[in-house]
Amino acid sequence: MIIHSSLCFLALSALTCAVFTVSGEHSLFRRDQKCIASLGCFHTSPQVKELPLDPEQIGTQFLLFSRAGRQTPVVFNATTADSVWKAKVHEAHFDGHKDTKFITHGYMDSGHTDWIVKMKDEFLKKGDFNIIVVSWPGGARQLLNKAVANVFVVAAEVSKLITYLQTNNGLNLGKVHLIGHSLGAQISGNVGTKLHSAVGRISGLDPAEPFFKDMANTMRLNKDDAKFVDIIHSDGEPFNGVQGYGLITALGHVDFYPNGGYDQPGCSDSFFQGLAGIFGGHAGSDASLACSHGRSHQFFIESINENSCKFHAHPCASWDEYRKGTCKSCPSGGCPIMGYEASTSARGSFYLATTMTSPFCGYEYFVEIDLTDHVDEDSFGRFYITLVGDHSSHETEFSRDDIHYHQRNTETQMIAVHSRVGKVSGVKVKFHHKTGLGTSGDKTVVIHRVLVRDMATGDLAKFCTGDAQLTTDQSKTFNSHTGC
Repeated sequence: MIIHSSLCFLALSALTCAVFTVSGEHSLFRRDQKCIASLGCFHTSPQVKELPLDPEQIGTQFLLFSRAGRQTPVVFNATTADSVWKAKVHEAHFDGHKDTKFITHGYMDSGHTDWIVKMKDEFLKKGDFNIIVVSWPGGARQLLNKAVANVFVVAAEVSKLITYLQTNNGLNLGKVHLIGHSLGAQISGNVGTKLHSAVGRISGLDPAEPFFKDMANTMRLNKDDAKFVDIIHSDGEPFNGVQGYGLITALGHVDFYPNGGYDQPGCSDSFFQGLAGIFGGHAGSDASLACSHGRSHQFFIESINENSCKFHAHPCASWDEYRKGTCKSCPSGGCPIMGYEASTSARGSFYLATTMTSPFCGYEYFVEIDLTDHVDEDSFGRFYITLVGDHSSHETEFSRDDIHYHQRNTETQMIAVHSRVGKVSGVKVKFHHKTGLGTSGDKTVVIHRVLVRDMATGDLAKFCTGDAQLTTDQSKTFNSHTGC
């Protein structure tokens, strides 16, 4: 037997209800609901156990930019009357016939954060677009479960604005491009659902994983939300409260997995450094808390106007397969480009390597390090590698994590460097021993050989080391091609 009962009360502008469901003799489930005038009703679920804040508390603002007002946006609140919207849209010289870009931030951010300013500037450099920044700091700077609940209110507010612009200013939904990071990506997906998948494109920049992982597609970003949905995954490790804010699951028509979609080169993977970012008051997108999570919007920003280097990605079964150097082919239409120039005809999951620092687009090399029998049983750490060529040399992080190395271990990796080194004439390897629980002292590894393949040319170089021993932070350069 299932029994439903409800209790409702009026609080400010919102009607809040509690719906109790009794199933059988012993189970009691509570389903709360809040209805907000002109936006609809919002309810709790097994994933979202909080009701959202009132719109006045969320404080959503729309910042309208154009080439005529690059630095001085026209700003209005989502809660203001339509008559105010009309005046503000007119003041902003909004042109419904132009392409319109909506940029929405995620958790703990605001519409004034550095990366949004940079993205807005790059778009206006690229073309004569309408740019609308969605700023919802009052809703985003909450405990995570409350911020997730607020996502659905902000999505309703953005949908209401788009419908208004369509009705009153001739906005073409096919020319609407929603770009969202983290929770902003989930907002964008819900906007697409409310607009019946009529928007032209949604770019999800590391869509948020916490609480959304097990939600129905109608409540999270997916390929049915727009005519074209492209995703960049950058922090897809299992969520632990400090890392893994991104959803690793393929969601779009095309999903890009730079560096496997997690643990980005140059980002700390330390749980404790992540905590330091939180308690040090640096929980924004550029702090250690969100380094990998924030790389997704850094990649996208770089892609808007970069002409000399493109983020070409390759189809592959997984990152583990890709870093073995076996996925070199491209589809018949060519390898798709990650970021702004993503091909609307691309379908599937694609992989690529990036550099450690900006600019992140680089040239890919496959590297294999083979160890000998003589490896300290407590060799725990990571490798750094420098490719030496006849044009230049570049050091980069080889290992993405500190790991235990054992006898005859073989580690392969796909790395990227800022410029072509030319013909690879040597390789310098450094081992950094990580101390911690169960480890101590200067532990060693013994390298047998190193293989390097230029993925652009296919050229393979083999370097024999004479079974060289490396202690922590010691570097050795190898040039010999014989003896192994």
